[in-house]
This record gives sequence, C-alpha cells and structure tokens, in this order.
Amino acid sequence: MSSEKTPLLESKGRNEDAISKVPYYWSERWKLAYILFIGTMAHFSLRTNLSVSIVCMVNQTNSSNSYLHNQSRSRSDEGTLNWDTATQTGLLSAYFYGYLVLQIPGGWVASKFGPKKVVGIGMTLAGIATLLTPLAAGQNVIYVYIIRVIAGLCGGVIYPSIYTLWGRWAPPLEASLLIAVTGIGCGIGTIVTFAMTGVLCDSSFLNGWPSVFYITGGFALLWSILWILAVADGPELSKRISAVEREYILKSLSNRTPQTDTTIPWLSILTCSATWACALCNFCTDWLDYSLLTCLPTFMHDVLKYDIQENGILSCIPVLLETTSSLVACYIADKLRQKKILSTTYTRRLFQVTGYIGAAGFLMGTGYISKEQRTLAVVFLSISTAFNGFSMAGYSSNLLDFAPRYAGVICGICNFIGTVPGMVAPIVVGVLTPHKSQEEWRDVFYLGGGMALLSAVLYVMLARSDIQPWAAKHIEIIIENPQSVIKVPIDDNSVNLSTHDRELTH
Repeated sequence: MSSEKTPLLESKGRNEDAISKVPYYWSERWKLAYILFIGTMAHFSLRTNLSVSIVCMVNQTNSSNSYLHNQSRSRSDEGTLNWDTATQTGLLSAYFYGYLVLQIPGGWVASKFGPKKVVGIGMTLAGIATLLTPLAAGQNVIYVYIIRVIAGLCGGVIYPSIYTLWGRWAPPLEASLLIAVTGIGCGIGTIVTFAMTGVLCDSSFLNGWPSVFYITGGFALLWSILWILAVADGPELSKRISAVEREYILKSLSNRTPQTDTTIPWLSILTCSATWACALCNFCTDWLDYSLLTCLPTFMHDVLKYDIQENGILSCIPVLLETTSSLVACYIADKLRQKKILSTTYTRRLFQVTGYIGAAGFLMGTGYISKEQRTLAVVFLSISTAFNGFSMAGYSSNLLDFAPRYAGVICGICNFIGTVPGMVAPIVVGVLTPHKSQEEWRDVFYLGGGMALLSAVLYVMLARSDIQPWAAKHIEIIIENPQSVIKVPIDDNSVNLSTHDRELTH
C-alpha cells in the first residue's frame, strides 16, 4: 500500500479561512449532483416506462388482469398486442433480472475503467434498447424480453458507479446531501414518467404509446452526451474546477481516496458488520417502497374504493413526501456532523432508527382504518413513506462512510440484495391478499412494519461509520520535532492532534 507525507499541523483559523472561500451550491461537486439528479430521472424513466405503457399496448379484452383491465377502461381505444397476463408479468420482471446480474460487477468495473465511462456507456446502451422497444414489440414478444433484459443489464451498473464516483468527489461532511440530491431523481423520474405516459398513450403523437419509449430513450441519450462532456472521474481530473475547491475536496478525503488498482478485499467486505447493516436496510427500505409504492394503487382501488383518476393523483403524494423528507433529513444530518453535535455513527443510527420506527407505526396503523376514513388512510401511508425517506441519511449515506474506497462494490452488494424485493414483494402481497380485503392488507402492513422494526434493531447493532482498517489508506503523520514517524491508517474522526500535547488518539 502506498504511503505519502501529509502535514497536519495547520492552525484552525487558517483552515476555516480556506474553507470559507470554497464555492458551495454552484461548485463543481454540486454541478455533478445536479447532473446526476437528471441522470437518475432518466435511469428510472427507462426502468418504469413499460409499467404504465403496457396498459395501452395490450388488448386488455383478452387479458385476465382485472386491475390493468379496469385501468384500460379509461382509454377510448384498446391496444393491439395480444399478450396474456403471464407474458405481461414476465416482461415487467425482465428488467429486474438483467438489473440484478451486474450490480456487484458494476462497482468493480467502475473502479477499474472509471465511473464516467461505465455510466456513460450503460445509459447510452439502455437508451438505444428503449428506442428499439416499439419495433421489437411489433415483431415478436421474445425481442421485447431481450431488450428489457439488456436495458436492465445496462441500468445495473449505474448506481454502483455513482457511489464509486462520489467516493472520489464527496467531502465526507457533505456526503449525505449530495447523495440525497442524486437519489431524489429516482422518485421524480417515476412520477414524471407515470404522468407523461398516461398523456402520451391517449394522444396521437408518434402513434401514441411508442412515443413513451422514443421520448424516454431519447432523453437518456441526450443526458449521456451531457455526462461525457461535463463530468470527470475525480476533482484532480476536472478541467473546470477551481484550485481552492480541488484542494478542499482532496484534503477532506485524505485516506478516503479510491483504490487505483483492481484488488478488492472481498473477504473483508463480506465479513464486515457495516456491510450487512447497510444490506439489510437496503432490503427493508426497498421492500417498503416496492410493497407500498408498487401495490399502493391496488390497495386504494380495492380497499379504499378510489376511482382511477383519484388513484393516480393520490399515489404520487407518498413519492413526493419521501423525496422531500430525504432531502430534509440529509441536510440536517450533515449539519449535525459539521457542527460536531453528533458523530457520524450516531447520526446514521438516529435517522435510520427514527425513520423505521415512524414508518412501521403509521404503516401498521393504516390496516385499522376503514374506507369511510380513507383520507386518513392516505395520510398515514404518506407519512409512513416520508419516514422511510430518512434512510437516505442513514444506511444510504453510510455506504460512503466506512469504506469509501470500495463504495461502488459495497453499493453493488447492497443493491443486489435490495433488488430482490422488487421481484418478490408484489408476489407476496398477491399471496397475502387473495380476496383483497382490509384484513388481508393488514397482514401486508404488519409484515412491512415488523421488517422495519427488526432492521432498526440490527442496524444499531451492526452499523459503523469509522474507516475500516482494510479500507484505509496509510499516511505518514509528521509531528513537529518527532522522535519517530508514526504510520497509521486515519480518517476524519480517528485523529485528535492537539497543539498542546500532540496526542494521537484512535
């Protein structure tokens, strides 16, 4: 492991003076966050475009899917594709099977070849595959399966690569909010795609439903051009960054610099409790999101008796609240750490546990609200998803804390586990609600709430935020008039170098 000499004995006043000159919201690191926000919107538009457009693609008269059939009744015409329910379900799942495969390799590939190239190529190929969807649908359904798997494979490398990139760009005490701005594009992209798809399907623009794939695929390609032109793999490679911001980021990262070789400490990563704390929370958070946000329209239709138009509007409220709460939580989390009110470890635990307890309480309470109080049920579900948004300041940001050099690989592991609910949760909900009664849905809410409470306990027990020894970069600490040079792995919390006693604590 390489070693470099870093002077640490700068005065506090000088440091604060330098930091005050560093640009913030219009800095290069924040421009990267804005670009990634648009990118995750594009990413999720490719991921979700088929979910709604399939309603107007398929001739629902021949379909046994009653809920999709009810939705199609709002259209004045029927689709032309004769895909049965099993085929539709398979097509909706195909993306996730591809997405699952490259989660773990995606982080490693990004570390080896650079996250800029990996994200750019992944988004470009996914965009091209999406553009070809209408042509494939008109030929043979097998081609659509293949295209959705390819789109999933290409999408699977994006999030691990984003975490690899933030491991090189995000100052530790700003990481929560930068991750949040990046992540909220997922929810916004989903809402925009759902709303846009309904309008486009009912229009004659580019023959109706094909326009959904042309627009989302084209948007992804345009974003890829912006990405290649505007983004660098690190501040030291950026041509636009100011000298003061570059120095600030590189100094703040210290031993958090990403690895430059392809050696991954797989055993250390897989035996680290912090990895599994994040993986378990990823599974639980995605379970709540998939079981609620994906199945929420069904619950509102079958139990609360909302019509389709009301259903569509109300189903967007939880997503908007979750997006807002994640931003607020991450802003507060960073302030708590910057002002040294709480350590990073306690901050992560505070938001993760609070979020899960709140989500579980309101979720389980929803099961006891009758359709006569259906407005209250929507409020409870919305508050539950808002609490779930606190996870962005918990485990989601924690991925950059304990092993930022391998953040992409660890994100891939956690996302691999977190993708499972996308395939399993809707099936479990279907099994638990054969008669679509309120009592059956109560079991769904109890399952989600119990999972959240269990995950909260396990996160407190397993989570860590200090740099793990196997993820640290060795730096030589030079003390004024030293007896010897001490070589230790350090991070921003592990060194307390007083100007009075020059004491090193770890």
